Amino acid sequence: MAIAGSGYLRNSRYKDTPHANESLDLQFMPIQTIQPIINIRESAFHPEESERFCLVMQSGIQRFDIAVLDNISNEFVALESYHFPKAVTERLYIEQLQRLTEQHDWLNSRFKRVDIAVFTEQFTFVPAALYDSAKQKEYLAFNHELTGDESHLADTLRMMDARNVYGIPQKLDSALRNLSHDIRIRHSLSPLLDHVLTLNKSNSDKQVYAHVHEHQLDVIIAEGNRLLLCNTFRFHTAEDFVYYLLYACEQLKITGDQVQLNLFGEIEQDAAAVLLTKKYVRNVTWLARPEQGVFPASFDVIPAHQFFGLFSLHYFS
Repeated sequence: MAIAGSGYLRNSRYKDTPHANESLDLQFMPIQTIQPIINIRESAFHPEESERFCLVMQSGIQRFDIAVLDNISNEFVALESYHFPKAVTERLYIEQLQRLTEQHDWLNSRFKRVDIAVFTEQFTFVPAALYDSAKQKEYLAFNHELTGDESHLADTLRMMDARNVYGIPQKLDSALRNLSHDIRIRHSLSPLLDHVLTLNKSNSDKQVYAHVHEHQLDVIIAEGNRLLLCNTFRFHTAEDFVYYLLYACEQLKITGDQVQLNLFGEIEQDAAAVLLTKKYVRNVTWLARPEQGVFPASFDVIPAHQFFGLFSLHYFS
């Protein structure tokens, strides 16, 4: 079985965030409309006909992303990304999410299918032959300190013949399920692993995939379609980023000049972490969007390696 786990800050989405214990009185704060930092909408998307379309979302620590696609043509027709800078606790994040839901024109509409990926460091992989759905809490408790207020979930990883067992706060679980009565919740790593292992099956050399979302670094190392390592780290500086990346590689005795690094996710190509990485890693490439999707010209304003997890979620069954 592959090495799996999470690094710094693995037991809470908010524990290390500044001011996480502050109590904020929001009673007299003016209610402002939450505006997207990215907003793309094709004329082909008609919210009043939402049942023709599929909705995919991803919930981060201070981010919430939405995309809409026509699953007949596989064309993505809308993309919105929201940043909640004041959501420094779970409660504040949920409040912001509820506000967005109330204010949004079509987020509560009935779609053909609704999927959401949740970023959480609280996860572990269990071989399918050993998996027992009644023991999800037990599996997580072996690697993580549980608080008792988690919902325990599991995704099927067919490429690995395993289950990804994970926990998310119960209040967040309830808030997400209020978005749609038949929403499918997934761990953010599950569609990434499925896509990466499928993409990598023809590679005989070890390949390193580094996915970035907010300040979370997911390191996936594969040889062919076999997962060797998967780990998640929280980083705050470029030096943190490089340290965790090289540390993961060292676990499999892969040196910097041997690394075949594939970068993707919400990071700019000229980010300090990327520029520093290139000083230690010779071979760096950028993953493009999932091949299954069709992306109109309006999406070209976004680098092709970004929102990979969001775009690949629809194709994870």
